[in-house]
Amino acid sequence: MEPTEGACHVQRPLKKCIQAVSAVVLLGACVAQVLPQRSTAAHNVPDVAPHTSMLALQHVNAPPLTDHAATATAAGLRSRLRPSASNRLSGRASMASPSSVRNSADLWKETKLQTPGFASAQKDTGVRSTTWAGVSALIGLCSALLGYALGRTRASRKLHDHAGRWSLATVSAEQGSLADKVRDDFPLLKEEAYPSTPLVYFDSAATSQKPQVVIDAMDNYYRTQNSNVHRGVHAMAAKATDAYEGARAKLAAFIKAPGGVSEIVFTRGATEAINLVAQTWGLQEMKEGDEIIVSVMEHHANLVPWQMLQERTGCVLKFVQLDANQGYDLAHFRTLLSDRTKLVALPHVSNTLGCICPVKEVVEAAHAVGACVLLDACQSVPHMPVDVGDLGVDWLVASGHKMCGPTGIGFLWGRYSILEKMPPWQGGGEMIDEVFLDHSTWAPAPGRFEAGTPA
Repeated sequence: MEPTEGACHVQRPLKKCIQAVSAVVLLGACVAQVLPQRSTAAHNVPDVAPHTSMLALQHVNAPPLTDHAATATAAGLRSRLRPSASNRLSGRASMASPSSVRNSADLWKETKLQTPGFASAQKDTGVRSTTWAGVSALIGLCSALLGYALGRTRASRKLHDHAGRWSLATVSAEQGSLADKVRDDFPLLKEEAYPSTPLVYFDSAATSQKPQVVIDAMDNYYRTQNSNVHRGVHAMAAKATDAYEGARAKLAAFIKAPGGVSEIVFTRGATEAINLVAQTWGLQEMKEGDEIIVSVMEHHANLVPWQMLQERTGCVLKFVQLDANQGYDLAHFRTLLSDRTKLVALPHVSNTLGCICPVKEVVEAAHAVGACVLLDACQSVPHMPVDVGDLGVDWLVASGHKMCGPTGIGFLWGRYSILEKMPPWQGGGEMIDEVFLDHSTWAPAPGRFEAGTPA
């Protein structure tokens, strides 16, 4: 965050408060100017020099003066408040000394004895005194409110400048932020980015950090359960297999897979999952001239495998552009659809733009022309509820390492009616049903796509 941007957030309420107080003070000043003029006109008293305003506050109960008395008083006060030669040169006005103020008071006593109608003038003076008291109280109240607002602003927000970087932090003694609550769960966040510089990690879109519970679970597996899954009949193999298939069941429930565990294929990540579809279904189904629609916002993992398929099969790639809001242009997508469209691949949430694509609308339009839809959900599954049945897609891929899991693990979800028709991709142990010297048969999905020991 830029320093000026952070300061703006802090100063905006303060600015409004200062404007309000300034308006009240200005109103009070106007009232102060109008009332003396009206009172002076009523008693035929000429305006007194501005220099007398400082001393007038010392005599709030003073009555208005007659013409002669006011002139004499003004002349006396001017002589006492007139700047000296040295002060005029330096730009400073000489202030009245205490003795001058007392002498002015004496002069006022002498003057009021000679002022006719003094008793009747006291009533008008009382009104002016009450008005001045009200204005003063109002200004005092606004000053108190301003002081309170300043205190609240300083207490609730601080601008921290650390290593030349500005950040806006909310200070709360009663309730900590979510970051405060979970930061200790991630051991790596206790490290320093540089010497004496705390680590702030903003790269979870690339890979997330691992909480202690995940690290403990992995450690516990290698200490108490380590064995090859689906390969042995001994106790450790049974424990490892149960844990492995238990994770598959949890994942199926997490994304609400309609077909349950038989639709979850474990892979090394989303990249491998997309390549799996391209190198099995793609090679089997795509012919020269068939079309694949992707967007210009795709991650490389959802672009390069289709380019490789294009080279091998002669299919055609088409690209959806961005709309005025830098999102998926659904109108442009509709213009690209044709009876040659066989596949539409798109992200659920863009890893670069952060926009959420209109998946349901894309699925409806694609299925209407007989095309399948593959959804890259790497950025959505970790951050928002995902129901594959509700979305209506045909494949969905995601990575474990972007959702606080370890690296080397991801998954492909696919409709079982499609998975069972897809040929194997890699050969080896685990993906077979029976093996003979001259041929082999394949395990049903998802096992046929999980060759070898899991990562």
